[in-house]
Amino acid sequence: MRLNVQALDPAESLGLTVIRDDPRQRGFTQPCPLWNGICTVYTSPNYPRTCRNYKCVVLKRLLDNDIALPEALSTIRETLSLIREI
Repeated sequence: MRLNVQALDPAESLGLTVIRDDPRQRGFTQPCPLWNGICTVYTSPNYPRTCRNYKCVVLKRLLDNDIALPEALSTIRETLSLIREI
């Protein structure tokens, strides 16, 4: 997730792995370690506001009517299963 320079320190203070070296990739790594079915830091004053605008590829496809909800949910379940295996 991309962040502006001012958001890097606050995001890091939350426990996010922040990328600072390359201005084109400045932000934090995905998947977000603070996501546990819900955002665990949403109410924090250091919550990265750019997270509010984030839409994954599956959500974008769903909103564009490129896939149906059952297919989107299936993709998400499969992805979560793969993440758990790792």
